[in-house]
Amino acid sequence: LLAFSNQVEVEYLNVHHGVPLGIIFNELITNSIKYAFATDYNNRISISATTNQNLVNVVYEDNGIGIEDIEEATRSSLGFTLIHSLLSQIDANYDYDTTSGFKLSFSFRSDSNH
Repeated sequence: LLAFSNQVEVEYLNVHHGVPLGIIFNELITNSIKYAFATDYNNRISISATTNQNLVNVVYEDNGIGIEDIEEATRSSLGFTLIHSLLSQIDANYDYDTTSGFKLSFSFRSDSNH
């Protein structure tokens, strides 16, 4: 079983942000389902997207097995290469936390046209 929760409090995104975000979420959810969960029980994926003035803050996390070496994974994985490229395209600041499951937090300006 997989529990999916989301908290989205973003009223508007232009296509220059919406399309990359959709691809990023698709890649992250696919990776979580394929690689993160060691059992069929109590698996969780959570996405939150909130705005603070012109800044969109996004947090994606799962409670899976995590990634032992995030630097190596980001260098050698086509999926992470795609995610990094798209985060760069929307000019996002981002950070990973793999101490308990997997968590990617990022933010970008909603009024930019990258």
